[in-house]
Amino acid sequence: PAGRGRVPAAAAFRVDFPAWLRRLPAARRRAALLLAAGYGTAEVAGGTGVTAARVSQLRRELAADRDRFHAGDDRRT
Repeated sequence: PAGRGRVPAAAAFRVDFPAWLRRLPAARRRAALLLAAGYGTAEVAGGTGVTAARVSQLRRELAADRDRFHAGDDRRT
């Protein structure tokens, strides 16, 4: 049936996302949580005390770090 592949992916996300977040320093974790919750660049900047430009950089850095984590590479940015 359609959607069957989504169950394992959702289960993996429920385990992997919190594990990935725990590895992050507090400031990066806060930014990651705000971005994951759908807040925009300006809102995340205001909520974390950094510039919008830095949030854009963080978004890319966090995505790269998350991809490395999921690939099993433990290097952190």
